[in-house]
Amino acid sequence: MKQMKAITYGAAASLILMMALLACTSQEIGETPVPETTVEQVVAPVEQPVTVPFTLTLGSDETKVTIEGPEKKYKIQEGDKLSISGVGRTITGTLTYNKNKNKPGKGPGQNNNNKFAFDGELTYYASEGDLFETNAQMEAVLFNDNNPLDFDYSKAVATDLKTAVEQFSRFTANFHANDETTMLVQSSAFLEVEITLYGNSGLTSVPVAVSDASGKLNAKGEVTLKGEKKPGKHETKVSFVAAVPGGIEPANPVVRICGRDIPFTGKELVASNSYKIKRDVYPAAGDPYYSDGIWGTEGHAAGAVPVGIIVYVNKGNASVHPSKYEGKELKDNGNHIAKFAEAITGKDKIALVMALHNAAENVSWSSSKKSALDGKGITKLIEAMEDFDGAGHTRTLCGLKDSYPAAKAASEYAPEGTSGWFLPSAGQWVAAVYDLGQSDDAYTWINDNNQLLEKCVINNVLRVKETNNPSEYILNIFNEYMKKYEGTAFDGDCSYWTSSELKKDNKYDKAIRVNFSKSDVNGHNTCFKVGDKDKPSKDKLHVRPFLIF
Repeated sequence: MKQMKAITYGAAASLILMMALLACTSQEIGETPVPETTVEQVVAPVEQPVTVPFTLTLGSDETKVTIEGPEKKYKIQEGDKLSISGVGRTITGTLTYNKNKNKPGKGPGQNNNNKFAFDGELTYYASEGDLFETNAQMEAVLFNDNNPLDFDYSKAVATDLKTAVEQFSRFTANFHANDETTMLVQSSAFLEVEITLYGNSGLTSVPVAVSDASGKLNAKGEVTLKGEKKPGKHETKVSFVAAVPGGIEPANPVVRICGRDIPFTGKELVASNSYKIKRDVYPAAGDPYYSDGIWGTEGHAAGAVPVGIIVYVNKGNASVHPSKYEGKELKDNGNHIAKFAEAITGKDKIALVMALHNAAENVSWSSSKKSALDGKGITKLIEAMEDFDGAGHTRTLCGLKDSYPAAKAASEYAPEGTSGWFLPSAGQWVAAVYDLGQSDDAYTWINDNNQLLEKCVINNVLRVKETNNPSEYILNIFNEYMKKYEGTAFDGDCSYWTSSELKKDNKYDKAIRVNFSKSDVNGHNTCFKVGDKDKPSKDKLHVRPFLIF
């Protein structure tokens, strides 16, 4: 038999009343006595817990998980258990799968028909009726040591799909007590996430999360990175699988990594299905850069602190770029934009970082009147805007016998033990204005005479066309990030040195400087100004170092 028959309790009481007929004569009239009546109380039987053996048989395990690939299907294994509960009445119990007992064959302890049979005991109360005759409705939930009964979706992140299916599946079945077989149904869906992370090759592990606006998705975990795919490009792979409740349609779902939210399609997540999410994630202008060499707000070494703000990102042909130089359009086809971005950051580098603080204030550029950069002095504005070799210029200046205080201060800048800082070139300052300052379109670059870029010259004010929102001015944008990460604000009345040398009248005794002050011609809200300094040995300007990674 499938189970043992249970016994129920019931009782009834009956009351028999006997009365005696009393005779009276006409001569004797007296009071007729009333007999006493005894009522027997009917007491309801006490509910008694009854434990019965029970076997639940699964017809097959082949349709339990519909994830593609045989190695990704969940297989019933030794020690798997079913938690049984009644639907609408008190029934509890745990059944266990015994692989040896379910081996096909005809010997003792072997059962050819019940290959996936779970055995155990159920407890219910007899006063509620016979469990099996009433065809009681019940629910089963599969669990084991690796997949606890009370597991939380908010912690359901695994390194691969197979592990996720084993640890975070929710297999349930609704059945009746006298059903011959039943089938477990998967209620979890699985998100297979693969992210190529650019620029953070120093990471060994990183927190990840999957969530949505409704709160229905809420999976979190820590994932170990697989290492660099191309060391020169600093690419690392982040792969993980998140188990989420199936049968829901998430609202604005995102994957979170390095403090960034990466959106994905919010279609219905069908239970037992898996969905692939593949993204390339670059740093963005405005992301913090920490002392451990990692960008973003998460995954840092203990004690790491912000030391800079990313101001330009090399994304190849997807990079921010000026749409027009000297009247020539820069097309998005070919590698024009990628080459432009590579020139800004250097080959195989990802981003340009601006320091949170000045390396020096009120220092001179040099005391020399000779060419410091092998006759590569700049003669016009467009050359200044395309001079991107700040690191090379700094090395050259620091290697000369003559003193170059601004370059020296930048090269010695080392907050929290970092290294590699340099005096930025004029073009790298302009790149920061392109990306962080959100002024990449050359048509927005005009001088005080409202002439477009190709008409501008050194000492012209380059500014974004006026808007109704003062917060869009580049000085304000830069200082918002300085405030956010406790940096030193940019002074609108002070200029900053570049490492770009100016050639004027065949002399090399001038250097390029930049500032954010208002125009001294028409009082415009200036975003940026590239100018020269007639006496760099005497002029005292600030030094804001940059770094490339």
